[in-house]
Amino acid sequence: MINAPAGLGLVAATVNASSWVGGSRLAISFAQGGPLSVQGNLQGTGHVVLLAGSGSVNVSPVQGPAGNYFSGTTMVRVIGGVGGTFSGVDFHPGDAAGSPTPSASSATTVTLNLGTSSSPFSFEGTHLRVWSLGNIVNHGVLDQVSSNPPFEWTGTFTNSGTIYGSHFFDVHGPGTVSFNGNGTSALLYGGLTNNGVIGASHPGEPLVINLPGTVINNGTGTIGLAAGNISESVTVLSGVIAGGGAILNYGTIQASNTIHIQAANFAHSGPYVNGGVFTNGSILLLSNNASDDGLLQIWSNTGNVGVQGTVTAPYDANGIGRIGLASGGSGGLITVATNLVASSAINFFTLGSSYNANVRGNLSLTGSNGTAEFFGSAQNITGPGAIAADRVLFDGVAGNINNRVGTNPLQNGLHIANGPSGNTAITISAVGTSPQAINLTVAGNATVNSGRTATFVHSDDALRPVSNAGSNLLVQTTGNLTVAQSASELEDNGTSLSAQVLHISKGFVFPGGIVLIAGTGGSGSLALNTVVDNGYTTTASAGQGIFFQAPTILSPNPVVTNGNTWVNFSVRPSVVPVIYGVATTVSSPFYTLVPDPSAFHIRSYSP
Repeated sequence: MINAPAGLGLVAATVNASSWVGGSRLAISFAQGGPLSVQGNLQGTGHVVLLAGSGSVNVSPVQGPAGNYFSGTTMVRVIGGVGGTFSGVDFHPGDAAGSPTPSASSATTVTLNLGTSSSPFSFEGTHLRVWSLGNIVNHGVLDQVSSNPPFEWTGTFTNSGTIYGSHFFDVHGPGTVSFNGNGTSALLYGGLTNNGVIGASHPGEPLVINLPGTVINNGTGTIGLAAGNISESVTVLSGVIAGGGAILNYGTIQASNTIHIQAANFAHSGPYVNGGVFTNGSILLLSNNASDDGLLQIWSNTGNVGVQGTVTAPYDANGIGRIGLASGGSGGLITVATNLVASSAINFFTLGSSYNANVRGNLSLTGSNGTAEFFGSAQNITGPGAIAADRVLFDGVAGNINNRVGTNPLQNGLHIANGPSGNTAITISAVGTSPQAINLTVAGNATVNSGRTATFVHSDDALRPVSNAGSNLLVQTTGNLTVAQSASELEDNGTSLSAQVLHISKGFVFPGGIVLIAGTGGSGSLALNTVVDNGYTTTASAGQGIFFQAPTILSPNPVVTNGNTWVNFSVRPSVVPVIYGVATTVSSPFYTLVPDPSAFHIRSYSP
């Protein structure tokens, strides 16, 4: 055992030792330095312990019977290859370009073996600080109560032990450490690889991980629960404040009420150039009331989001209150390859300019009016999974919505099922710049409206067909299908001839072929509770007509179609509607409607 009650310095670097003995500043240069391994008994040391080396610094002192490693209140400073000055009990990095105290020229790994599960290493008694130009590895049990990160590193912090500390990895400001690595500016903090446990010091405390680098939670890793202390909320951020990285979860992330996971890589540099988020482990919200106040957000500002593994609220059968999934960049992909259960909402959206969604698992909304919402800027929405909800909102989709498995359109629908109400209200806002294919297959009953979809746009004093004219829509239900008015009038210069000529401003509008089929389960009715309007030209190509198909068709409202297309009914409707065809005029707005009874036909849909 080393007895040094006034302090101990073990330094594998270039120093003037007499200056520290004399009480002045101790300059530490790693122009020449080497590894340091501390494995002996330091229980006789006190006041301040300075441990410095480069390449490899191993801090594994002998633990005393009372769980202590040092004597009394001791300031412990561990330096891994960072040049600077030690004065009193503090280390001040000073390794800018041209400094007389340069840092090491290669990376250092600092390894800590402090604390056990029965006797954690307390920062309150030691005030441990670590600086590493490179990596830090923890094999011990650290109990950290400070509100600021006590460690600085530029490579990877690998935790294979246990860390209690709500803000242990919460980096603020510009995300930089206090040293330059022999350069002209401060370096960024590194990333985190967790193989152990990271949790709060006290029950209910929020846990924040906010780093410039990549965060990886491996299969043995747990974030959010330590020694029974469940965090109220867990936030994991990578590259959001600075730098750039990804978040990869193969282990467990859990909290009581809220989990927010977000990655970004605005510089598109490093091994994860797009800064995506991928989880193939477990995500758990542990509140008994998760369906009321639970929130899960998985976002990427610049890349893709992939959700596999399991996402559960094990103590609330109604699932998580709200789930939000967001990708970034242009055309970022959100992939859900697991089942998600929420009570209020599951939202898909973008933090960039546009996104795609691939639904491979089932999305279940358990609450009344629970909504699966695909917000604006969606390109394509595809996948074999099913969406069970009272409401499904496709808000501003620019591409296709389907699950294409072959050449038969009747088998290529995106699957939707009813929520607790027994009927799914579906809003389709098709706003593409080219023709779209929208194909929905509903198990049960549905009410559909066309949202912000238009057939024409205003151009000066004239009408011009929309850019996605020539699209195709197919909606089929096993039960009843009701065509309803849209919730609001068209906007952004969008319009239709049913609005312009018939003055029906909230009809069902779609710029292309329409196929509406009800009762594929053997019984069901198709109710046309507003005008159906697909007219955008006098001469449309094949496949741009309208098919209404059901055992019973209720049609008290008019139908608008193109100048040369048919409106087909599988059976004679309750009332044969007035059918209008598109015609041209010699004056503004150059399009109008004329009655066209010859467009009425009794004919079933056949792909």
